[in-house]
Amino acid sequence: MRRLPDSADHTATPVRARGLLLAALLLSLCVCPRWAPASSSLVMTDDRGVSVRLAAAPRRVVSLAPNLTEIVFLLGQEEKLVGVTRYCNYPLLASALPRIGGIVDPDVERIVAADPDLLLCTTDGNPKERVQILEEMGIPCFAVGPQNLEAIFKTIERVGALLGVPEKGRKEASALRARASRVSRVQRAPSPRVLFVVSTSPVIAAGNGTFLDELVRTTGGRNAAGGFAGRYPRLSV
Repeated sequence: MRRLPDSADHTATPVRARGLLLAALLLSLCVCPRWAPASSSLVMTDDRGVSVRLAAAPRRVVSLAPNLTEIVFLLGQEEKLVGVTRYCNYPLLASALPRIGGIVDPDVERIVAADPDLLLCTTDGNPKERVQILEEMGIPCFAVGPQNLEAIFKTIERVGALLGVPEKGRKEASALRARASRVSRVQRAPSPRVLFVVSTSPVIAAGNGTFLDELVRTTGGRNAAGGFAGRYPRLSV
């Protein structure tokens, strides 16, 4: 393989890689929960450093990334979803939810029409200017950008707190931590070379410094894209 210049959005066409621990949940997510109740409201600082205040647990949620949609389902709060991206197709029920555009091109008008009281978005992939427009229109926007497995587990806890189910968030995160720990202790020889593809058109792989790279190493593999520069190198076959 040879590396091409970086240009395309690596989240544009997510590809599900089977056989790796937690891959369905961990495509593309943060820091410890930092929130404090103010009377009946909730205040939490997101990964942009922005304090997001909710007057109460949200009833109408829009998700701008597949990983966030999957977390909402994991927490059993899918009935609150009123809008997801065209790439949110797992679990299968997510495919039937209203579409509000893509990851890099969410439709502001559709989002506003969905009347959400919380928007879940990412610091990597979602356009900052559109998120800012939605915030200026009064929609609370909570952005996450985890860079490792532990940060992803903590993201699950934080989203659980935001959606009013903190205990469920802690329970699911704890279960995933335990699974990851068990897998990391398994001895393997030889170590397989793994290419974790996140886009097929163009071909973009997870490189060094990504949580997918950590996932490959945790499960006993060697990242085949680890020798390329950049966190998400673009490749040709």
